Amino acid sequence: MVLPPISRLSLTLVAAASITLFANLELWKKFYELLLPLTLSEIPFFVSAGVLVFAIAHGVCHIFSIARLQKFWLVVILLCSSAASYYQMHYHVLYDKTMMQNILATDYREAYDLFNLPLVFWVSIVGVLPACAVAFWPVKTATVKNQVLTYLLGYLISIALLACVALAFYKDYASLFRNHRELKHFIIPSSFVYSLYGFALDKTKTSSEPVQVLGADAQLGTQWADAKPVVFILVVGETARRANFSLAGYGKNTNPTLASEDIIFFDQASSCGTATAMSVPCMFARAPRKEFNLSRADYSENLLDVVQHAGLNVHWMDNNSGCKGVCQRVSYEQIPSHINNEFCRDGECFDMALLEHLPERFATKTPGAVIVLHQKGSHGPSYYERSPEAFKAFLPECKSNQLQRCTSEEISNAYDNSIVYTDYVLGQLINQLKANTQYATAMLYMSDHGESLGENGFYLHGFPYAIAPKEQTEIPMIFWASETYRQQFGLDWACIKNKAHEPLSHDNLFSSLLSLLDIKTTVLDPALDFTAGCKTRSVP
Repeated sequence: MVLPPISRLSLTLVAAASITLFANLELWKKFYELLLPLTLSEIPFFVSAGVLVFAIAHGVCHIFSIARLQKFWLVVILLCSSAASYYQMHYHVLYDKTMMQNILATDYREAYDLFNLPLVFWVSIVGVLPACAVAFWPVKTATVKNQVLTYLLGYLISIALLACVALAFYKDYASLFRNHRELKHFIIPSSFVYSLYGFALDKTKTSSEPVQVLGADAQLGTQWADAKPVVFILVVGETARRANFSLAGYGKNTNPTLASEDIIFFDQASSCGTATAMSVPCMFARAPRKEFNLSRADYSENLLDVVQHAGLNVHWMDNNSGCKGVCQRVSYEQIPSHINNEFCRDGECFDMALLEHLPERFATKTPGAVIVLHQKGSHGPSYYERSPEAFKAFLPECKSNQLQRCTSEEISNAYDNSIVYTDYVLGQLINQLKANTQYATAMLYMSDHGESLGENGFYLHGFPYAIAPKEQTEIPMIFWASETYRQQFGLDWACIKNKAHEPLSHDNLFSSLLSLLDIKTTVLDPALDFTAGCKTRSVP
């Protein structure tokens, strides 16, 4: 079948119509639910939403609808829109600048976890088929003058449609978007295109800036005089939510190992982001969450730099997708996942691989070392792959990355097994630190963000912080210190335990770690130090 030639404007309209009808199914579902019960008088408003989204989709599709760029641009938009709609429908993913940063920072292993046959089928039907139609549909030839006029006409169509909707239903939309701000993140393709543009613009603005030095005045305090060398382990957890820790009152025993240790579990801690790409840079920054600017994070030193300025050895060990720029000026080590042993298989490693050679990393380090362990933790949706068979305490578990195919019990079991394994890893880490009595040792564990496991239909993480469910922001935080460390740094353990129920967040990490290490610097904020008032002495 030979398709008759079509004008460039008509081709753009066809692509926009396809995206409006099929790639925005989750938006139409959400919109319908908000209008229930849908009365006869509200049908025109519902129809106007289709016109509104079509006008927006057409405007995006029309941006590069010029000469040979047009077909390439439309194919890209159609394919990206189909993939975006799949994750929106199945995992309730919302697209903003933070989510775009998270997507761009995803490595191939994380991407593979999200790949499945239903995704291929959906993209083939909603993306590939219309993309092929666009690619092979012959376009009418036109003079340069007519092409320019057609291009201007395309934008006039979008503007006219938007104006008509605004004139007829402005009051309705003003109320709707004021009460449901998340709706703008549902509109495909404008949500991800605009967010990607904003992210790129932020990066461009700061790309030529020099790195701002932070805490150059840092120096070790008097508690380091004639003392044992120090090893402080900072564990950056992955996707661990507080609600599923039995230490926080969860009904299933997910913390059998840590429950027997003399730890402090802070049960009111929260994250500064809902995705690794945001949370990790934010938790190491001096600026609190409300002032933190992700686009500037790469151009300012952070907590690790300040610790290094003070003369301590800093080393980052990673079993995840990198340090998101935080460790670019300190020693870095990626767990070699290509090695097959008891901890690594099929290109991925369980978190015990972080401990395999850990004592070698802090041996003879003077005056001390701060080692960051970045876990794989409970990263989804393949939760079942985060725990070895010996740690499958809860069955049956979901054995798929297609969570919609599993029951709530299976999903929670797979996730809980990953928490049981994290509990074991932290317990083994504490045992290693106890065994190295030639050092004063301590460990602080904080997850980067939480996770949704189907509550209210939400899965995974990455929601815009302002509307994120608590499951994505409430995190576990655990502190342990050897008796030698407590004495050497004058820690009143009972006093710190009394603060276990106080609200804390990633904002507290910067100043608290500096205080725990007795690092003197003007960038330490005592108001954010969770050990404030719990030091029994200032000199050894």
